[in-house]
Amino acid sequence: MPGWVKRLALGFTIAGAVTLLSIGWLAVPNLLISNGVWAEGGAPDVAPTVFLPLPDPDNQPKPKPGNGVAGVAVGAKPTGEINGELLEQQIAGLDTKGIGATAWLVTDRDGKEIAGDGAKTLMVPASTMKVLTAVSALRSMPENTRFVTEVKRKSRGVIVLVGGGDPLLATKDDGKYPHPPTLTELASQTSKKLKERNETSVTLGYNEDLFVGPDWHPHWPIGFQSDVTRISALMVDGGIQKNKLRTKTPALTAAVSFAALLTQEGITVTGTPTAMSADGDRLAAVQSLPLHTLVQQALLRSNNTATEVIMRQVAIASGKKASFAGGTEAVAQHLKNMKIWQDG
Repeated sequence: MPGWVKRLALGFTIAGAVTLLSIGWLAVPNLLISNGVWAEGGAPDVAPTVFLPLPDPDNQPKPKPGNGVAGVAVGAKPTGEINGELLEQQIAGLDTKGIGATAWLVTDRDGKEIAGDGAKTLMVPASTMKVLTAVSALRSMPENTRFVTEVKRKSRGVIVLVGGGDPLLATKDDGKYPHPPTLTELASQTSKKLKERNETSVTLGYNEDLFVGPDWHPHWPIGFQSDVTRISALMVDGGIQKNKLRTKTPALTAAVSFAALLTQEGITVTGTPTAMSADGDRLAAVQSLPLHTLVQQALLRSNNTATEVIMRQVAIASGKKASFAGGTEAVAQHLKNMKIWQDG
């Protein structure tokens, strides 16, 4: 979740819990016998007259041939306006035990309140904060904005992997939507450019300086380590390693993965990747998915890490520092501008 906690006067859509009960046939003789359904070795104990006679399909009238043209379906027409009072009564009767604090609001298309409960009650919003970060992102940047991960050539035989704050950069394409850019693609580009310069051995550095400040919020408990990666402008696979654990050094982990991919491309990487400045000429680059897709994925998967990264991009676009504090300030300002922020 984003690293800022503000109580907001917001209603959220009611989540109705629907339980689907699927009943399978249990072939357990004792159970069937006890219910009178099965008589071991005996005749049926349910009289045939219990059931209505089934029609003989051979004696039923045959449908007349048609002309192949279906009639026009008439859609249902609205029966009237929503009864707000009745809606509130119905929802008040729902069992909400175990789902925590709730609030809801129904408005018409013009924003006029029809019904609701607790919509103006200040609450700690938890993961609904992702929606506010997403809205702020789309307010502060064009929806097709992309963030660049690049490789710069500092000098002969020295290159640096520079993070651009792409929250969905992957090691390789898994063949599934949304197909984010990959380090594999970047390594292929880089090796090609190096070989054009007759450079087949390099020292690799990495740079994550786009974001500033702490990478872990001081108010986050240690238990959050399974839900969010330390925030960096350079990370791959959301910071999740092959062992499914989250790395504590996302930029270094990304650089080590990149070094291995360069090796597969025939480029020798000497030593261990180290932090370097981001100066030099661009050698290769990959662009992130467009912002609207990044936002979609962050919300669809309730991705804490991606949302935190996007919040820093909001800060940059708003002229703030790309940190927890800068992101908080930027998002709050956008919400105030939209008149949906309330201090408290």
